[in-house]
Amino acid sequence: MLEPADMERLGMGCLLGVGQGGGHPPRLIGIKLPGWESGGDRRLAIVGKGVCFDSGGISLKPGEGMGDMKHDKSGAAAVVAAARTVA
Repeated sequence: MLEPADMERLGMGCLLGVGQGGGHPPRLIGIKLPGWESGGDRRLAIVGKGVCFDSGGISLKPGEGMGDMKHDKSGAAAVVAAARTVA
């Protein structure tokens, strides 16, 4: 897991910026499934964003699109579900 200081060091300013509006600091979580290290040159990455609160979305979306903000966590939820299924 990457903490905000790790993300700062790695130049992940966009992720840190989006996370500023939330009540909790942002995190980047990596899930390595069993057998990852023995996978040779073949790797698969599934990436999903999960945002608890994105203050930029409020000012960018028209009023009728505000209800869709409840789906901002769907990408991360899909990745975790896929990892659980594979495991």
